[in-house]
Amino acid sequence: MKAVAAAVILGLAGCTALGQRGAPPAGDRWEASVTITRDAFGIPTIDAADDAGIAYGIAYAMAEDGLPEIDALYAALGDSAAAMAEYRSESPAMQALWSACAAGLNRYVAKHPQEPRAVTHYEPWMVLAAAKRLELAQREKTSGGGDETLAWAAAPTVAAGPPVLLVSGRRVNPYEMTLRAADGWRFHGFGVLGLAWPAEGFGGVTAYAHAAPAVPADTSAASRSIPDGRLAQLYALSRAQDLPSFAAARAQRRMTAPTVFIDRTTAALFTAEGAPVPASSVAMHAGDRAAAAAAVLTTDRPWTLDDLGLAIFDRRVYGADADIAALVDEWEQVGALNPDRAASIDDAVQVLTAWDRTSRGSAPEMTLYAAYRRTLEIDSSGALPRFRALEKVVADGTLRELRPWEAVNHIVSPPVPGSPTLAIPVAGAPGRFGIMFAYDAQRAGQQYIWLAAAGTGTGRAVVSHGQSARAHSRHAFDQAALFATARLRPVEAR
Repeated sequence: MKAVAAAVILGLAGCTALGQRGAPPAGDRWEASVTITRDAFGIPTIDAADDAGIAYGIAYAMAEDGLPEIDALYAALGDSAAAMAEYRSESPAMQALWSACAAGLNRYVAKHPQEPRAVTHYEPWMVLAAAKRLELAQREKTSGGGDETLAWAAAPTVAAGPPVLLVSGRRVNPYEMTLRAADGWRFHGFGVLGLAWPAEGFGGVTAYAHAAPAVPADTSAASRSIPDGRLAQLYALSRAQDLPSFAAARAQRRMTAPTVFIDRTTAALFTAEGAPVPASSVAMHAGDRAAAAAAVLTTDRPWTLDDLGLAIFDRRVYGADADIAALVDEWEQVGALNPDRAASIDDAVQVLTAWDRTSRGSAPEMTLYAAYRRTLEIDSSGALPRFRALEKVVADGTLRELRPWEAVNHIVSPPVPGSPTLAIPVAGAPGRFGIMFAYDAQRAGQQYIWLAAAGTGTGRAVVSHGQSARAHSRHAFDQAALFATARLRPVEAR
């Protein structure tokens, strides 16, 4: 790799120099042209001559941050004749990218032979098979209303300047990266640890994000399979420079998830059917987050990145208004027929109706509402589901021992033997409750937020924990305080 100053290697913004003296064994053909530089939060910027070098650097950087997770993913693939056949059917250019990914992983393990692993040598076809497994796992984890992805874009007629895009979602092991090829990628994006390259993000001109596709009702293997060519499609999307080229890339393979897109002049929503719908503003959100987005992200004002950075941390639970009104209606129905039973939840109903619908650390009302909503999610069938849910919460003693929300909803550091566990309270709440500032301590994965302004190559980002999947890394939990206090990092793709 390119030589870098020792001060950079050892400082907070560190650099991985794969070809440095004394590194065993002998290097490969990418080492002289690939540099991985990390910022103060461990986010890698990968510089290379071309996209193959970038792919090599992505794989190496991911191995630094989580080889155990990647190795477990690849070890579970087994022998895949289908993935091998898909690899052989792709163009030489795409084969070169996947071969570079495999080479980056193999270079890392060659330099770190002490790390245990199940796979002795990573093959290019594994990159394809792993991508499909990760996409299917994301579908399964976000099925049943669990996807809380929110994306909102404003065209120049609404934005105070260039089109802007706001994205907030939840993933297991989200992975952020900046890619800078002399001839190729210029992109800042988010993917998943183990995925060969970003699934969404922004370049100098465009920005886009996808919702997680739902698991089909048909559970046959054919219906749940991921189409061949999906990884090549993600690559083409990240290289698109305008709406026509992005639409062409999206049409390569059928995508069942909607996509929000912006370039210098346009904001558009791609539906599941694939047709782009330009508009002054476009929104993509799941479940009750629609109520929050509709209330906060209005088109009667100009929007900037700074404005969006404040809006995404709005703590009002907009979904609670209609929900509590329906609860009161059921409570009154029960009171007309069985006053004694209705009286059992009188105090709880009074707490919720008096609540200002704002999620804050000191609010015990938020704790009660969350307990009620989670109970309702377990069983919402039959008559009077809301009344029965709150009745059960009261019977379980939650109202008697009502704690502030900050004692319930917090970001917990990954366990490290010999080190104390840290817990940082978060004023946000589960996105499915109808809130912009989404965080749910009871669900796996990290919350992530990013913003971009089309045509500028600039944006903002934060995750709820940190970049690294290695619990002992200082970058495993170093963004938690930023997230909890509603702060975003500046990022760029230029």
